[in-house]
Amino acid sequence: MLDKLVIDIETKNSFADVGGQQNINRLEISIIGVYSYKRDEFFAFDEKQFQDFEKLMKESGAFIGFALKRFDVPVLKTHIHQDFSSIRILDILEEVESQRGHRIGLDDLAQANIGTGKTGHGLEAIDMYREGRIDELEAVIKTAKVVNSGGNGNGVGVGTKVTVRVNGVKTTFEIVGDWEADLTQKKISHTSPLGSSLVGKKLGEKFEVEAPVGKIKYEIVAID
Repeated sequence: MLDKLVIDIETKNSFADVGGQQNINRLEISIIGVYSYKRDEFFAFDEKQFQDFEKLMKESGAFIGFALKRFDVPVLKTHIHQDFSSIRILDILEEVESQRGHRIGLDDLAQANIGTGKTGHGLEAIDMYREGRIDELEAVIKTAKVVNSGGNGNGVGVGTKVTVRVNGVKTTFEIVGDWEADLTQKKISHTSPLGSSLVGKKLGEKFEVEAPVGKIKYEIVAID
């Protein structure tokens, strides 16, 4: 089974340094931050370790991240000489924009789903690189923790397992991205009628979903 990688890159310089976003190919990578689903481990690759990242990439079938298509992937393609055509890209920013019709910042998205915001921004990472604190930046990435969106009391989100009761029968679903949905495994997309109705709901809530047979009533009895 191919791995899925959460990707977040930090750069040595900013758009202001290279003359604007049209010169994105002039940005230089300081660190490639990665979370591997298969290994359940965080990695931090500096420019001397790009070959190690490429090996991980060859074992992967999907990249997940925020603004991947606008920032991370274009920058990666400048420095990583691998075939990206077989990699599926799940861009959370793009997914949210398609559903909401407008852009939502990563900090707001994190607050809504896991109850906490960002702890820093890209310009801080640039300062750390320029100050020679690259080891500190690597340590921040490698010691990161995975937070389950269902465990913070804020309700159902992507990655949550939720048990619902319908006509006295309990069924557990996992809320996933479109590309990972598989009804035979009870994995439903957050954009599906049921998935989109579940997102944001809390334990004990009751709601209805329109279906070909009419409205179906659901009750949330567990969130993991």
